[in-house]
Amino acid sequence: MVKEKIMEVLKEEARQRIEEIAKNSEKASEELRMRRRAEIREKEDAILEAKKAELERESEKKISKARLAAKFEVLKMKNEMIEEVFAEASKRLAKEKKNMHYGQLLERLVASEGEASNATVVFAKGDEAVVKRLVGKLKKKNNRVVFEEFAGGVRIIMPELRKELDFSFESRLRECRREHMPEISKLLFGGAVDKKA
Repeated sequence: MVKEKIMEVLKEEARQRIEEIAKNSEKASEELRMRRRAEIREKEDAILEAKKAELERESEKKISKARLAAKFEVLKMKNEMIEEVFAEASKRLAKEKKNMHYGQLLERLVASEGEASNATVVFAKGDEAVVKRLVGKLKKKNNRVVFEEFAGGVRIIMPELRKELDFSFESRLRECRREHMPEISKLLFGGAVDKKA
């Protein structure tokens, strides 16, 4: 009987020990599950934050590109408008060629170089009749007279002086554009425009 009581006590201790181990094991298992869940949640949060940051960067890039494209379009439209203004000015200058003062203007421009000789004087094609009298004077001083394709005005090339004077309409418009771009842009747009325009 003592033996049976000892066996029963041992069994009872073993059962208690098994229950204790099972409880500890279950508790450890639950703690492990909770740690794993927390780690997974942290990783998910980190991944979500990274994705969110990446999406925000992409969004900012797209917005930045869109703004840049919009600025480019505005600048392009402003440049087109400026081109239209100068094209209109060129047309108006071409109409002025029909004015009787155009011949006098050409004479004054050529005379402004004094008694140039051995020069090449270039007039616009279509101005032959306007400068007929002037051509005779120029040829008497050994000047060569040429007619080329440009809107109007005159170019004087003096090789001996290594000098070329460009009084063509196109040249005058380019110079006007360069010198007066701030005023022109202010009139058209209320502000400054890039001088390269």
